[in-house]
Amino acid sequence: MKTQVYFPQLHLLKKLFFFLVVIMFSNKINAQNFTFTGNGDGTTWTDPGNWNTNSVPYLDDFSCDVNIGSQYTVTIPSGVTLKRESGAFIGNSTTPPTIINNGTIDFDSQANSHFSGLIIQNNSIINFKKSVSSSVLFYFYRITLNNSLQGTININGVDLQNNGGTNPINNLGKILKSGSGDATIFTHFTNDGEIEVTEGNLSLSGTNTLRTGIFNISTGTSLNINSSNTTISGNWSGTVNGSFDIRGNLTISTSTSVVNNLDGNGLTMHSNMIFGGGTFTNNKLFNINTDTANKRLSGITFENNGILNFGDGTYFTTRIDISNCTFVNKPTGVVHLKGTNFNYDWGTNSINNQGLIKKEGTFAETLDIPVTNSGIIESTGGNFNFASNLNNTNTGKIIGENLQFLPNGYFVNNGSVSPGLNTGTMTVAGYFEMVNGILEIDIDGNTIYDVLNYSGTRAQNISGIIKINLSYAPIVNQEFSIYNSPSATITTNLPSSVYSDFEGFRYHFDVISNANSITLKVREIALATTSTEISSEFSVYPNPVVDHLNYSLTSSPQKYSVFSLDGRLLLSGELKEKNGSISLSKISKGNYLLIINTEIGILRKKIIKK
Repeated sequence: MKTQVYFPQLHLLKKLFFFLVVIMFSNKINAQNFTFTGNGDGTTWTDPGNWNTNSVPYLDDFSCDVNIGSQYTVTIPSGVTLKRESGAFIGNSTTPPTIINNGTIDFDSQANSHFSGLIIQNNSIINFKKSVSSSVLFYFYRITLNNSLQGTININGVDLQNNGGTNPINNLGKILKSGSGDATIFTHFTNDGEIEVTEGNLSLSGTNTLRTGIFNISTGTSLNINSSNTTISGNWSGTVNGSFDIRGNLTISTSTSVVNNLDGNGLTMHSNMIFGGGTFTNNKLFNINTDTANKRLSGITFENNGILNFGDGTYFTTRIDISNCTFVNKPTGVVHLKGTNFNYDWGTNSINNQGLIKKEGTFAETLDIPVTNSGIIESTGGNFNFASNLNNTNTGKIIGENLQFLPNGYFVNNGSVSPGLNTGTMTVAGYFEMVNGILEIDIDGNTIYDVLNYSGTRAQNISGIIKINLSYAPIVNQEFSIYNSPSATITTNLPSSVYSDFEGFRYHFDVISNANSITLKVREIALATTSTEISSEFSVYPNPVVDHLNYSLTSSPQKYSVFSLDGRLLLSGELKEKNGSISLSKISKGNYLLIINTEIGILRKKIIKK
């Protein structure tokens, strides 16, 4: 059996140690609560005399609660760095105090953090970041954060979250998204400055007001407007090497405008709508993506001076609904239709094209909006459906294939219509009328030429002129059926004959119109009166010649052709030297025309074979 020995001194030491631990722990708890008393200089954060603990929060203690009364304006001096890891930051929610930051504040949290009842004026650097891999939220309750022209707010992988009130963040300086993690601003955000995304993705998901600003988005990153309540205005500039995505609703108020001057990948609209009574002007690149969501333009004027992509050619059943809108494609504007249909929804809508509208892809594309064209509309493949009216003015040009005019649509041509791309067939359904317009026909061969086929059943009035572009030498009496209307009668008011020059000859065509077709027939071939001999550029000898004709040129030749005076091609071949000879042994005696194509143009000379 063991004997226990009692030491009263040891028992007293244990009690004393326990008491000291309690005192130390109590002091630690008290040190975590800082209250601004203003008993020092009354304004400076780094003056220990201004705090109840006679020490400075976030400078001497990184994890603490801070309380500042409503009557104070507290300044963080330049050159000072404060670091906050945890704890509440509290002012007064009714009459908030003001914190002026001229130094650097690192809000570096390991868990969700709370800010309440403060006005923070940032003139330098504020970092919102986290030191853990899990999600971290910064909760704002009646907080106003003003970022001045000199200020930078760096958001690194955390969310700025509403926790009551509007909590405006007003940016005149720079919002910087850094770090690989995603970040979201859920508060009321107003931008008049710069937003830069260097890593990860930044989303604007609260109530947003985006005015004139600079947006720089690095490769592999994105800036997303996800809010259903975003008002936009002003001039947007910068460079988008990543993506700037619209996934929420954008409002352009009446009498205001937005101008897209973003370089690089521009703006991309994925869903929702742009509406209001203002004007959106695209000077660079705007993409309306062909994902599964329909989009809408409502009550706005959309002006395009740059490149506008409707679809990307990967999905062909989405549409953009148009409600009470005016769409103007200016002379420098290019619109690519690649999978998103224009659909009439309500109100008065119109498309005024002064530039280029290009239908691309093998799928069908439909415009259910009245179109006035004074520029170029080109259809490169698939059906291009017009469910409303197409008015081609006297300066407008329609090029391509497979124009379809649905029962409520009609096509009035006062300008130029050119079937096919180089040469090809344009199929027109519905209603077609040409009033003092131009039917432009390319002829590249005996069976290679433009044709307009009308597959509708309404009678047509065709008046104006026919313009022929020759890259082939037809022969007398050769015919080209250029307009066919098997199911509807044609009434024409066209010239009885037309001509076209090709390689020194003028080809005269009779225009033969009947009830269902228009045909061109070669009536006569003569020397082109517009062609001239350039003696300083071109000489031949001897002339008259027996068999070998010598030539001398000042420019590099490409090929030669010998024609009879009635336009028949008799000889042709390549020429490589500026000086040489051409054999005429295969042609009989008589008068001929020698044509030589050179790097400066076409040269001609009359020659005599004896």
